[in-house]
Amino acid sequence: EVHGASSVFFEHGLANILFRLATLSGVLGKTEMNAISHNSNSSLSSVFEIVEERLGDDLRVFDMAIWAGVDTKTLTRMFKRETGKTPFAYLTSRRVERAKTLLRKEVSVTETALAVGYANPAKFSAAFRRSVGVTPSEWARVQITC
Repeated sequence: EVHGASSVFFEHGLANILFRLATLSGVLGKTEMNAISHNSNSSLSSVFEIVEERLGDDLRVFDMAIWAGVDTKTLTRMFKRETGKTPFAYLTSRRVERAKTLLRKEVSVTETALAVGYANPAKFSAAFRRSVGVTPSEWARVQITC
């Protein structure tokens, strides 16, 4: 850590070890394996696919970096270049868009929160409000009456 590169080296090494363990134990599915085996642009495309498939799961930026076969800093640069957002902001925006679809179908706010990866409906509501400007209930009410 004295030279500043140690933590990046450690993170990358840890990501490689975790990837290898996940591969050997069969934790990673076919889509995740494909994401890691391609170059960075197609890796990012595969990460986008995995995120869409697993929006309801407890996804972390660290997981996304492993799927892309890069460290978290590199993943953040890749995401900003491709989407203009950080990986976390991208994940949040995708969850909000999926939530809008569910709310249009009159799925309850609690069920929607769980379906898009939030264990706590209050945290989901706060994230939705930050993104959309109104609570999920208010947004759904307007959508249903239109």
